[in-house]
Amino acid sequence: MPYISSAIDQISSLIAVMEYVPSYISNKLSKPGISIALNGPKENPMAFGSSIQIEYLNGDRGPKREIRSGAGYLSQDSPVQILGFKENPKFIHTIWPDGKMKKLKITKMQIALNYDD
Repeated sequence: MPYISSAIDQISSLIAVMEYVPSYISNKLSKPGISIALNGPKENPMAFGSSIQIEYLNGDRGPKREIRSGAGYLSQDSPVQILGFKENPKFIHTIWPDGKMKKLKITKMQIALNYDD
């Protein structure tokens, strides 16, 4: 069984030790995504149960991402979601756990959405 140790940075690089031979792997074709952090109400500050989705200029939408606490035993999902995109995104659609919907125009690559805004 290989032992894997990794360090990931802003340029999508990975250093791994597999079968005791260090390897350097770099993803030169990767593109940055949009970083989205949701700040929920005081009863649910991590906004678990919310979903986010990108809308493009032509009205098409990307896949919907659900905010969850974890997907398996002793796991935890990141509170900040990174959404990739195929072309210039125009809006972020958010559906909060109580059904409240919000549409925000994308003006930067790091977005913090607040429930109370």
